[in-house]
Amino acid sequence: MSQPSLPGTITKAAFDSNIGSLIVQAFLSGLYTFILYRTVHGAVPRIRNGRHIPLMAALISLYVIYMINFAATCIVARSLLVAYMNVSKLFARIENDTAMVTALIADALLVWRCYMLWMKSKWLLALFVVALIGEAALMTAVFVITTPVINDIIPCFLILSLIITVVATAMIIYRILTVSRETGTTRRYGYIIEIFVQSGIIYSISLLVTVVCFYLPDGNVSAIEAYSYATSVLIPVTGIAPTMIAERVVNATEHDEEKWSQPISTLRFNHTTQRGETPHPQSHV
Repeated sequence: MSQPSLPGTITKAAFDSNIGSLIVQAFLSGLYTFILYRTVHGAVPRIRNGRHIPLMAALISLYVIYMINFAATCIVARSLLVAYMNVSKLFARIENDTAMVTALIADALLVWRCYMLWMKSKWLLALFVVALIGEAALMTAVFVITTPVINDIIPCFLILSLIITVVATAMIIYRILTVSRETGTTRRYGYIIEIFVQSGIIYSISLLVTVVCFYLPDGNVSAIEAYSYATSVLIPVTGIAPTMIAERVVNATEHDEEKWSQPISTLRFNHTTQRGETPHPQSHV
């Protein structure tokens, strides 16, 4: 019995990119597991004292949902390669839905870090919470709706997630640069490390690339391959970025955390006092 013929260049591109992207995602999944282990291991002594329990619960939940997504991705890839495009709708739906849940959790963790660094600003938190509620509403709509209109909701979800991520990342970067310059405690390489770890910039860049690839012309071989590889990087990075932020929080001293969350005027006053200079009477205002 002859095997069914494979339709043309597009299908071959889908097969090729599926294999390559699965290898990339498998590698990043291993990296993600290692980073999570280091983070949880470092947090164990503090968890015993009641610290970081909600943060660790969120990170572990994120990891579990991601692994469900990765398992579904492997099953879908097998369907493409072995069953000749006979993809299981159930596992394709699980793959899509879990990816959206991980994005929402990652966005919430990034917003939390931005809120903490910006002196727990209630106004800032309120704006981000409204955006997160909108993101959750779009995600719920995708879960409930089965009609073709779902194809219009997913791009809206991606764009809203991108806006939240980019704004939060930009605010964290600005805060890091401002505080570091005022205290004079971080050199140039320190800027890079703090920005890379605390801002989740790798998540923002990955999400931006994925959104751009999503809007590339349909039916283009390069577009199919680019989007496949972009999503294979984005989904594990969705877990890696907030886990790296959490590791920085867990391993930071109380003094470090206070430094990032204090007003700039207080930081300037403290830095001046530590150098043994006489502060200006109004510098602590």
